[in-house]
Amino acid sequence: ILRQIRKFNWADADFRSYAIKCLAAPYSVKFNSIPCLASILSGLSHFYDDVAIEVLDNVLDDIRLGLEINIPKFNQRRLCMIKYLGELYNYRVVDSIIIFRTLYLLITYGVSLEPLEISDLDPPEHLFRIRLVCTLLDSCGQYFDRGTSRKRLDCFLIYFQRYYYFKKEQAIWNPSSYPFPLEIEQIFDECVMDLRPKFSKTNSHAKACEQVENMEKEFIALISKKPNFHKYFNWI
Repeated sequence: ILRQIRKFNWADADFRSYAIKCLAAPYSVKFNSIPCLASILSGLSHFYDDVAIEVLDNVLDDIRLGLEINIPKFNQRRLCMIKYLGELYNYRVVDSIIIFRTLYLLITYGVSLEPLEISDLDPPEHLFRIRLVCTLLDSCGQYFDRGTSRKRLDCFLIYFQRYYYFKKEQAIWNPSSYPFPLEIEQIFDECVMDLRPKFSKTNSHAKACEQVENMEKEFIALISKKPNFHKYFNWI
């Protein structure tokens, strides 16, 4: 397929624009075929790197736009985009920095961790971001198993756990009349345990916050021992 695609007239501006539009639309193919689309883009990137860059920009813009509008009818599209991004990492079109920036974007953009401050972009009953994070981690998280990437994932999982329990302990959920979805619990547990079987899992938002605080204190203590450590903090 890649050989046939390369035979097209990539110098033609109209065709190039249409091809980029198609390559940036993983929701137009079957979900199980998304890795194939990522493979094609990976192959093209060796000959037309500017095409791969533009496709990636469109994918990242679409993911951010999904967070901004937060309309349920686009959920399948958002899921496909996240899956595609993970597969692009697997095929070495993007690096781990972009993956981690996206992961943190999913649990921070428009998010309020204050119970009395309800966010319009991430209301208490909206749990789709948890599914998005787990989909991205299920796609490429298994490769973050060594070096800096492993440490970054360990840190992210602690923040992700805090976000998860903040959602789970919202007042909107009632064990008898409106329980927290069991499916989301299973998705979260399976995702974390598959990546880190020895992960120190908590059972409440308070304990998850405590884990975050302890981790941040360790980082601050570690960084403070380095020369010119004040450069790491804007508030020092």
